[in-house]
Amino acid sequence: MSRPGLLVLALAAALGLAPRAAAQDRPAAERWLDSRYPIIRYSGNDGLSLGLRFLWTQRAPFGAPYYHRGALTADVAWSTVGSGGVGLRFTAPGLARDWRFDASAAALRQARFEYYGLGEGSRYVADSVTDLQKYFYKVRRSWAFVRGEASRRLAGRLWLAAMAQYQVADFEHLPGPSQFKADFGAGRRETDAIGRLALVYDARDNDYDTHRGALLDAGWIQGSAGGGYGRWVVDARGWLPFGEWQSTWLSARVVASASPDDAMPLDARLYLPVWEGQVRVLGGAESARGFLDQRYIGRDVLFGNLTVQHDLVNAGGFGAAGLLAFADAGRVFEQERFRLTTDGVKLGAGGGVYLRILRTGVYTFNFAKGPDGFVFTLGNGWMF
Repeated sequence: MSRPGLLVLALAAALGLAPRAAAQDRPAAERWLDSRYPIIRYSGNDGLSLGLRFLWTQRAPFGAPYYHRGALTADVAWSTVGSGGVGLRFTAPGLARDWRFDASAAALRQARFEYYGLGEGSRYVADSVTDLQKYFYKVRRSWAFVRGEASRRLAGRLWLAAMAQYQVADFEHLPGPSQFKADFGAGRRETDAIGRLALVYDARDNDYDTHRGALLDAGWIQGSAGGGYGRWVVDARGWLPFGEWQSTWLSARVVASASPDDAMPLDARLYLPVWEGQVRVLGGAESARGFLDQRYIGRDVLFGNLTVQHDLVNAGGFGAAGLLAFADAGRVFEQERFRLTTDGVKLGAGGGVYLRILRTGVYTFNFAKGPDGFVFTLGNGWMF
């Protein structure tokens, strides 16, 4: 395991001793409580993954727009194709008045990361995968990062957010011919220091199981890799419930990002930093459920998501289960410059089921048809 991975594990182990000591001599409402439970994931990058999660949390007051005033999450996971990783995250939306904090660190090794080429014209030909070149659309990716973000309320629902991240990404080719080897050769290492400054308008009813409201996030990102690059990102989301019991709701999102620099590194093209998180583009459970994982990669990106969800069973804070239908559309810009357009936009649509355990444990099972046929994705949490 890499040195960053060992450091994350050691920190998680050390912090795991704290809950018992911290819980003593505190009022019940202020105690930090610990829990442990298994997690399951599935993606084209990693296959089926199984893991363990440790949580140390302080519950928020009833009616607060966040579920925990503070939470420490430690994960360790491994997959059926040889991938694995460890991660640590601390979130504090309610520990300090008018402040939100989010810090994380992780080390991952993705043994079969999907790569289909750069640009809006990249092609997927199923017959390219044969016994002699079974990794034609695969590459090995190792990734380690540390990240911290602080948000300060300016007035009402308006926030100013600042984020800093340092990461190292290694790409290594797998045996046989591949699209990655044709584009980049044997492999590459990318080291990147990233800063982000953004204005955020947050009018959600809550930030963990949103059914009503809006979130607008507009920011500028500056990275150091490849001689330096900049990009802007705009993320607009909205939620609207229907019916007497508000058991049906519509959610929509539009994301756009563009850079004036051509020297953006490969790994920066894979993820868009947004408020208190990031989005993997373009394809998969985070951005386009009808596309293969990161099916389209480009310097600039434009995509949108529309989802209708309906609770079949709702036990309040204990959990819920229901159905969803969705349509996702988007494109990237690599040979072209970003513009607002419907030209070249690809569409994926489908449906699925979701399961919510307590208030924050969410699984979405998505079945869709897109540009390359049928795609199944498993989302760990609401898409947005």
